[in-house]
Amino acid sequence: MTLDQVNYLNTGLMLLAAGVALLLPFELFLFAYAILGPAHYLTQISWLHDHQYFTTGKYDFVLLVLLTLPIAARFVFGDWLPEGVNWDGIFAFVALLAAAGMVYFNRGFHKAALGAVAALCAAYICRVPDIALLFSFFVPTLIHVYVFTGAFILYGTLRNRSVSGWLSFAVFVLCGVGFFAFDIPNWGYGATESIRTSMGRLVVIPQQFIRVFGLSSEWDSVVDVMRFVAFAYTYHYLNWFSKTKVIRWHEIPRRRYIAIALLYGLSVAIYAIDYQWGIGALFCLSLIHVFLEFPLNHKTFVGIGNYLRRA
Repeated sequence: MTLDQVNYLNTGLMLLAAGVALLLPFELFLFAYAILGPAHYLTQISWLHDHQYFTTGKYDFVLLVLLTLPIAARFVFGDWLPEGVNWDGIFAFVALLAAAGMVYFNRGFHKAALGAVAALCAAYICRVPDIALLFSFFVPTLIHVYVFTGAFILYGTLRNRSVSGWLSFAVFVLCGVGFFAFDIPNWGYGATESIRTSMGRLVVIPQQFIRVFGLSSEWDSVVDVMRFVAFAYTYHYLNWFSKTKVIRWHEIPRRRYIAIALLYGLSVAIYAIDYQWGIGALFCLSLIHVFLEFPLNHKTFVGIGNYLRRA
């Protein structure tokens, strides 16, 4: 498959995800999160491992994994740290800034110094509620699935200078913005009680989006937000699988294939038994894949800046 074919495929997947999100936003989101999500987490972590997580040190990734654990523990078991501080925001901020040191520093001392500075800064700025929310909530969710995905598309387009890439990027942006820019009716759409129950703690995603951006809490506004959320998550996963032949994440040892397949089957089975169990059981894996991608995110944004400066 040529690069242009991959870009056209992705454009089609964007339109497909947006079209289904328009009609069945809650259902699409829940399907993508349970069926596509675990496959994405497992295969991307495998691919990142083969690329040493795009860090300069063999064991740099261990810190990123460790920083996910207290967040996951709080999510599953509830608050167990002193109140009054957004601990999740602190851990996420430290991970994001420390990841930059893992990319650009070679000496462990420099990486540790940056990590210490990150912790001091996080302890201060994460006392500001909106800043803390940015790192604790938006970075691991909507920024990861929409902003970082858009950055990957833009970086690939700038690097390859392809018309099909620019078309793909334009459609991606328009699909995301279009849910809010146009007055789209909900055509009598309503979420069933089963769907509402399945959302469980995931309902915080549209709730926080509505609160932070000052949107109406009426049903039509909730539907618009969920359309965007469903599109962003679904295409984020589809984009990963559409690039299989490009980045070759499938070229792994047979034993790892089997391990991934077994873990994936177990993950889907847990969701099938009880969706809330699935959310709790897979949350840590989801967060680990987000944090482990931080070094690659840094390299992508720096790459975009370099190409734009040379333009």
